Amino acid sequence: MRIRKWLGLALVLAMLFGLFPASALAMPTYGGEISGTWDVELTRSNASGSGPQLAPGNHPEWIDRIGNLPQYAVDFYDWLEANANASGALADPTLGTYSGGNYLYQIAEISGTASFTYTGNAETDAQNAASSAMLADATMVVNYAGAAYGAFDKDHPEVFWLSGRAQYGYGGNYDYSVSGSKGTVYYTVAVYFYLINDDFDIRAAEYRSVSSIQEGIAARDAAVNSILAACPQEDAYAQIYYLNQVLTERNGYNSLVATGNQSAAANSAWECISALTGNAGTAGPVCEGYARAFMVLCDKLGIPCVLVQGYAKSTADGEAGNHMWNYVNLGCQWYAVDVTWNDPYVSNKPDAVLSGYEGNSWVLLGADTVLGEDLSFIQSHIVTNNTTVNSLNYVNGPVLASLAYDTASGGHNYENGVCTNCGASEPDSVTVPTLTAKNISLSFEDEILVNVYFTAENTADVKNYGLLLFSEKVSAPTFQTAIAHTEGWYESNGYLGVTTPGIAAKNMGDTLYFAVYALLSDGSYAYSKCYSYAPTTYANNLLNKTTTTQQMKSLIVAMLNYGAAAQTYFDYNTGALVNAKLTDEQKALVVDYNNDMLDGLTTCAAGKKGTLFGSGNTGFSKRTPSVNFEGAFSVNFYFSQPKATVGSDVTFYVWDKAAYESAATLLPQNAIATSKCSFDGTYYTGIVEGIAAKEVDETFYCAAVYTGTDGNTYVSGVIAYSLGYYLENQASGTKMPDFAKATGVYAYYAKLNFNN
Repeated sequence: MRIRKWLGLALVLAMLFGLFPASALAMPTYGGEISGTWDVELTRSNASGSGPQLAPGNHPEWIDRIGNLPQYAVDFYDWLEANANASGALADPTLGTYSGGNYLYQIAEISGTASFTYTGNAETDAQNAASSAMLADATMVVNYAGAAYGAFDKDHPEVFWLSGRAQYGYGGNYDYSVSGSKGTVYYTVAVYFYLINDDFDIRAAEYRSVSSIQEGIAARDAAVNSILAACPQEDAYAQIYYLNQVLTERNGYNSLVATGNQSAAANSAWECISALTGNAGTAGPVCEGYARAFMVLCDKLGIPCVLVQGYAKSTADGEAGNHMWNYVNLGCQWYAVDVTWNDPYVSNKPDAVLSGYEGNSWVLLGADTVLGEDLSFIQSHIVTNNTTVNSLNYVNGPVLASLAYDTASGGHNYENGVCTNCGASEPDSVTVPTLTAKNISLSFEDEILVNVYFTAENTADVKNYGLLLFSEKVSAPTFQTAIAHTEGWYESNGYLGVTTPGIAAKNMGDTLYFAVYALLSDGSYAYSKCYSYAPTTYANNLLNKTTTTQQMKSLIVAMLNYGAAAQTYFDYNTGALVNAKLTDEQKALVVDYNNDMLDGLTTCAAGKKGTLFGSGNTGFSKRTPSVNFEGAFSVNFYFSQPKATVGSDVTFYVWDKAAYESAATLLPQNAIATSKCSFDGTYYTGIVEGIAAKEVDETFYCAAVYTGTDGNTYVSGVIAYSLGYYLENQASGTKMPDFAKATGVYAYYAKLNFNN
């Protein structure tokens, strides 16, 4: 598993002309400019002890591990941080200092003197002395700057577009004097960090334009937001397991690298964006991509996390290969997480597919934890923590806990009631509740949901309840093995209740596996046993009850027909359609689709278009809305506009019919929903969510607004839309007429049942 080599084997220190302001480097009466080039092997320290050294103690931040950084190196690190964004010089090198055809950052300018022996040609003797002195000073500056740059790379895994190379240059001038057989040179030398020149670009080949970096950042952030949207909110232990699960589910280890073909793999394989956006085969991440993605997500959650680099082997006599993993701080100690080893590649073929969620064995381990071939973790994962060839080894990072994380102690090591690591007092033990499901039912007034009603005994230390979902029946439910979860609870008829996420129509016949959980005051969890349930079980039972009204039976039949139509349209489990068991008598409870079932669309009223939001599409070209039938219905509105002209977030506003008709003027404060549009590199997307079947005829109104880079406000104009309008069009079209008709009939009976 190759680790990216920063700076390379040699550092190019090119002599430059004309890079200094005239006021700072006016040409002397005698002397001149140094000319020539050198290739200098980067060395972090030498026998004399000069150069970057390790700071005493242990430090999470790599930059803090360097103990004697001069101010110019600190300033260089700060400049790198400030410019590591879509509008910074690391993304757009033309924002750097321009000089002599190069864009660069000046790291330091040093003035000094050097003595020489006069041998008969003062100019040659002085030039040699000045050259030697300048080279020594430039090498010193680059050693410190290179150490800071290497630390920046490890402290900021969210920066994915850099090439992994760095190039430095220096140049200067000198004056001299001679007295007898001795001479003195007086010189000034400046050292530069190149952003771009004729044969070098700080950016990777696939990110040589600002727009490509902006699109990559948008993709990175969208992936992070998507992953964290379903992340547990209160427990860092559960969050760490969740992040491991998501990254292993979405990725397969890069098969090019697995077969030794490292040079053909894209630079992104070593970057966070590969694992965050989800890839496999030739586009999949390597260990560094997994580790960087994991740290980016931990940073967002506020979980202390660092990159750890070195060698790894699975057997005592096995060959160790380059590897990267993570340490995370939980409780008050640091534990190891190796996402890559939880998601081993399963094929050496270049077209290998997603390997899926492999496991969590390599999560929250201690130095002495033994897995596999009798090797402790610290023996199988050998830390070097260097950034380049011959570099400083940043081994004064966090110290790994001896033992794996213990949920009972919360990561603390208590002796006589006090933690030996942080001095915290041992908390009182908690009372574990007993959770028992008593009743399960289906609701579909807003969206199709399963409600689980349960009892809880011994609840003194419970902070919250929720529901875990599993892919199969499990004997011992845990948060770490769940595939999804919900949070929050309610009371109903003497029971406590929790609810599943919305169930898509095509999944109506699937069996759900779930357990109730309780979050306790000490951060641990208690669980019920695992239960199973199919939504169609409830529907069919209700159909066969004599007490069920005919109106409700008609709704249930329409719902089952809708589910079967979704299975057919999405080609999902078509061998077991959810309406297959309906009798002829039950089928007759539902009439065929006709256009009168849906009311269509109420258009924008005259006068409303001349509002703050504009009367026309002055700011975007817009696409036909896209309807999503997962869970409750939602509609995506796509707006296109070159990102370079958009100077702010694109804001999406929604009004329902009541808000629209009651407003004298449409304003942000009378919108019923406001959100920021996501950007996928092509379109800005605003979403109207949570539309129930009973609401398909309800017209809603929306508009998108942004401030352009020219300072002007641009709008989409107010757009009126309803699902009834969409379904009417689709019912008479060719793309999905049967599905649209079944959905329309379901909506019709939902309106009859719930709106009366």
